[in-house]
Amino acid sequence: MKNLNANILIVDDQDENLFLLDLILSKIGCFVETINDSREALDTLVQKEFDLIILDVLMPHIDGFELCTMIKKDKNLQNIPVMFISSLEDEKDIVKAFEVGAVDYITKPIKKLEVIARVENQLRYKMKYSNLSATMQFAFHELQTPINVIYNDNTLLEEKFGHTKSNERIDIALKILQSIYLDLYYTVKKDEFIQTDKKVALSKIIDTYIDYFELAKTDKNQYIVKNIETIPMLSLPEIAISRLISNTISNSIKYSPKNSTIEINVKSMENKILYQISNETIHQTDFNLFFKSGYKDLENVKGLGIGLEIIRQVCLDFK
Repeated sequence: MKNLNANILIVDDQDENLFLLDLILSKIGCFVETINDSREALDTLVQKEFDLIILDVLMPHIDGFELCTMIKKDKNLQNIPVMFISSLEDEKDIVKAFEVGAVDYITKPIKKLEVIARVENQLRYKMKYSNLSATMQFAFHELQTPINVIYNDNTLLEEKFGHTKSNERIDIALKILQSIYLDLYYTVKKDEFIQTDKKVALSKIIDTYIDYFELAKTDKNQYIVKNIETIPMLSLPEIAISRLISNTISNSIKYSPKNSTIEINVKSMENKILYQISNETIHQTDFNLFFKSGYKDLENVKGLGIGLEIIRQVCLDFK
């Protein structure tokens, strides 16, 4: 990548490091701003837009780990990738850097080619993510239009010719398509939903999606049994809980055989809430492995497994 035209903020209390990094990155077309006092960094980030932040770890007043944590807690800054360049080589320091939100960690002394390669890699990734996000934002609007057209036309056909099996199949397909639309919407915009003060009722959302997928389970003659205790309202984003419930119920319906029973259990357990779905299925997967790595050992199941991945994302985001 030549002439990157990227704005980069570098925070380091050593002027010689700032000078060297500025020299290296300016030659590949980056616009570099340097700060030698970490206390000034947040003010600078509020005033200007940056594509990448490079931090030293060992700095007076506010160290790099603390500064990165502050950046990632700010909803207006949290999507800016942060790299560390540090003399600390201990494994625990490197791990801590990633735990506070860093995307990369370079050890000193500064090596020109390594810095260029790693900066280019992060900027390339950010560019792809930004392009994908912009495309998805446009796609949300474009997808909703044909969904509405199909829904309206299916309703008109049913009124004109009466209710048929074809109307039911179209309705089921529309619900699945709408669910995928909401999954994609959540995936792209989930950072905007992380913090919320609004409380939601888990049992109400469960009932909503049981009704939502009524035709799908009726078509397979399936029966849903609910064992739901009275539990407190949850201070979690409603869209996240909705995606979790929607995908667990729809997957249970999809992968359970005809004439089977799906059991939903919800209860309080040691200051936690247990939400469990039990269903008959011939498909098996190692969920411990799945939640650690995202690997799904379901080679005989068609599809991309978007629903399962959304379940995993919600669980990891709010564990």
